[in-house]
Amino acid sequence: MDNTKLAVILGYFALVALSLAGGTLVLIFRPEQFAAAGAFLGATLAGATGAAVTIYMLGAQTKKIEEVKVLSNGTLTALREENTRLNAQLLAVVGSAPSAGD
Repeated sequence: MDNTKLAVILGYFALVALSLAGGTLVLIFRPEQFAAAGAFLGATLAGATGAAVTIYMLGAQTKKIEEVKVLSNGTLTALREENTRLNAQLLAVVGSAPSAGD
């Protein structure tokens, strides 16, 4: 597991732990405010979950892009070289490049 994923997971678990502790404290000392605090903590956790998933998926996407770059390395260059070679052969046979009106 790379450092980014570990940091996101640890940060998320710390936020969950603080939310649970805060909810418990509100329930003990101010039970009449528990509904409002619970809604706030729920919204905070929902936002944190969205952020954690987004950060994780961006890391996964970056990894996939790097994999595609590695897998296609040289393939496009070889294709372009082959096209250049074939165009040169065609010009040698035809004698000149055809114009747009031909």
